[in-house]
Amino acid sequence: MIEFRALGSADLKGLEGTEPWSVLSRPKLLGFLSFLATDRRYHRRDTLIGLFWTELDQERARSAVRQSLYHLRRFLGESTVITRGDEEVAISPDAFWCDVAEFAEALDDGDWGSALALYRGDFLEGLYVPDAPEFERWLDARRKELRLYASQAAWELADQEATQLHTAAACDWCRRAIELSPLDERLLRRVVGLLDGLGDRSGAVREYEAFAQRLSDELELEPSPETKALIDQIRERAEVVGEPPLAHKPIAPVSESALAHASGIVRALSDSPVDRFSEPSQFAEALTSSTPRRVAWWSRRFRRRAVGLAAVPVLLVTVGAILINRYSSPDLNPNRVVVVPLENRTGDSTLALLGSLAADWITRGLQEIDVIDVVPTATSVGPGPDVAEIVESAGVSYARAAGDATGAGTIVAGAYYLRNDSLEFQAQVIDARSERLLRAVAPITGLLGVSGMVLDSLRQHVAATVAAVLDRRLMMSTAVSPPPSLESYRLYLEGNRTFYDYPARMREALEYFYRAVELDTMFTDPRFYIVLAHINLREWYQADSNAQLLVPVRSRFSPYQRATLDYLLAIVSGDRGAALEAARARGVRSDAAVEAYRVNHPYEAIAELVDVGDLAPASSFYHKWITLMEAYHAVGDHRRELAEARRARQAYPDRQRMLLSELRALAALGRLEAVDRGLDESLLLP
Repeated sequence: MIEFRALGSADLKGLEGTEPWSVLSRPKLLGFLSFLATDRRYHRRDTLIGLFWTELDQERARSAVRQSLYHLRRFLGESTVITRGDEEVAISPDAFWCDVAEFAEALDDGDWGSALALYRGDFLEGLYVPDAPEFERWLDARRKELRLYASQAAWELADQEATQLHTAAACDWCRRAIELSPLDERLLRRVVGLLDGLGDRSGAVREYEAFAQRLSDELELEPSPETKALIDQIRERAEVVGEPPLAHKPIAPVSESALAHASGIVRALSDSPVDRFSEPSQFAEALTSSTPRRVAWWSRRFRRRAVGLAAVPVLLVTVGAILINRYSSPDLNPNRVVVVPLENRTGDSTLALLGSLAADWITRGLQEIDVIDVVPTATSVGPGPDVAEIVESAGVSYARAAGDATGAGTIVAGAYYLRNDSLEFQAQVIDARSERLLRAVAPITGLLGVSGMVLDSLRQHVAATVAAVLDRRLMMSTAVSPPPSLESYRLYLEGNRTFYDYPARMREALEYFYRAVELDTMFTDPRFYIVLAHINLREWYQADSNAQLLVPVRSRFSPYQRATLDYLLAIVSGDRGAALEAARARGVRSDAAVEAYRVNHPYEAIAELVDVGDLAPASSFYHKWITLMEAYHAVGDHRRELAEARRARQAYPDRQRMLLSELRALAALGRLEAVDRGLDESLLLP
C-alpha cells in the first residue's frame, strides 16, 4: 500500500519502480493528488476543473484532468485511481493510505492521542500552486481547519488528564492546544480556567500574559473584556484550591437557619404545595437521600459567599423529586423534551438575545443524551413551533402551549437576572400537562462579561437535571462545544430568519452565516446552513467544500446533527438512496418524503406528508406540499391531488406553481373547461 503524508511536509512511501519526487516536485499534481486523497470519496471532474483549471475553456480543462489522472496512474499504479461512471474519480482506499484521512477518522472515533500523533505540522507545509486561486483558497481553509481540530484534540486530552488528576500531563496538553491555536481567545479562556481549577494559578496567569503579548504584537489588539474579567478573578483570589473537574463530594450539613430560609424560597418558586415540609428538620431528612453531584472549582472565598445559596438548589431538587408525581397525558409524551427561550428579567433589552441562546445551548446538551427525545430549536437546521402564536390563539400557558406545539410532555423554561455586575440564570423542568414543577436547577451565576462560560455551565446542569427526571441511569455528555459568542449567535439568527424567506434573500442569508463562522470558528451551526443555502442555489462545489469542513468534527455532533450532515453529503454527491436513509434517521418526515418521492417511492411520500397541509404555510412547507401533490399524481389519485391543490392555492394564492398543480389535476380528470379558465386566470397572477 502506498503511504501519503500531507500533515507537515508532503511525503510518499511504498512506490514501486518510480521515485516519489516525480509527484512531490510537481506542485499542481501534488495538489491534485492531495485533494483526491484527503477524503475517501468520489469527486466530479467539474469540481476538479473549478479548483485547478478555471483559466482554461471546458475542452482544454477536461483534457488537463485526464492528463493528471494519467500521470497519477503512471507514477502510483493503475489500481490507485478508481472511477464511477465517466464523471467521478477517487483514490482507492485499498491501495492508498493518507494521514489526513486517518486523522479525520481518529477524531471521529474520539481517539485524540492517535490524531495528534498523526499531526506532524500544517497541511502540505510550504506548498504553493500557481494559477490555481480556488485551490489556494481551499488549501488555506483546510490548513486552518485541520490545525483547529488538532488544537481541540489537545484540549480534549488536557481535559481527560485533569479528570484523572494528572496535573502535569494536563498542563502539557493545555500548552500544546494553545501552541496550535495561539490567537484563539475562547480556547485561551478554557485553558486558563482548567489550569486555575488544577491549582496552577501562576500557570494560568502566564498563559494569559503570553496570549496578550501575541495579540498585541500580531494584531495590535487587547484581550476581550470577558478574558480580562476571568483573569482578574484569578488574580484577586488570595488562595486557590484545586479540585478535580469530576470530583464528587457528600453534601455538607446545613444549618437550621439556612434550611428555614430555603423553605421560604421553595414556597416562592414552586407551584406545588410544601406545607408538609414546613419544618427545617424535614428538609434535612430529605437531604440525606440525595445523590452526590458535580461541583464547581471554587476558591474558599467564593465558597463562603455561596454556602447559603448552595443549600437552596439541593433542597429544590430534592423536594421537587419528593413532592411531585408526574401526570401522564395521552397527547403529550412525558419522555419528549422541549426547551423554550428563557425570559429576560434583567431590565436590559440589549441582553434579550441571551434567552434564545440559552435555550439553543441547553437543547444541544440534551441532544447529546442519545436516549432522550429532544425537540430541535427553531435554529437547529429547520423551523420550530410558533409557541407564541398558540399562546395567543388558545389562551393557554406558555408551558402548555410549548407542549401542544411539539407533543413534548416535559418543558425546560426559566429566566435570567442581573445581580450587580453578574448574570444569574434560573431554570426549571416542568410537566407540560399539569404545569407542575418537576425539578428546579441550581441557579448559575457568572460575570456579565463571560456569559458564554455561564451558559456552558447552565447547559451541563440542566442536562443532568433532565436526565435525573427522566431516567436516573442516564449520564450527560460533555462533548458539546462551548457556546458561541453573542455577536456570532446574533448573525446566525439573522441568517436563519432571512434563509426561510426563500429564495429572495438566500444570498443575504449566506452573508450572515459566513460572518458568523468567521467570528467564531468553533460555532458549526451556521456551516450547516451555508451548505443548505449553496444547495438551494445549485452551487454544488461550494456546498461540498463547506460540508467537508464539518466531517472531521462529526463525533462532536448530536445524533440529529450527524444525520443532517449525512443527509447533506448525500444530496451533494447525488446519492438519493443514501439521502433517503439519512432523512429517515434524521426523523424529519417531510424531508424523508421528498427523498422517497425522488427515488420513486410515491406511496411512502404520501404516508409521510398526509398532514402537510395542516402545517403550511407558516412552517415553510411550500415545497413539501408540492411533493405531496406530485406523489398523488404519480399513483393516479387525481381527486386527492385536486383537493390538496385547492387547499394549497388558498394558502398561497399568488403562487403560479400552486395553480399549475391544480390545472394538472384537472387535466388528468378530463375537466378541460376548468383548465382553460385556470390558464386565463394565470395571466392575472404575478
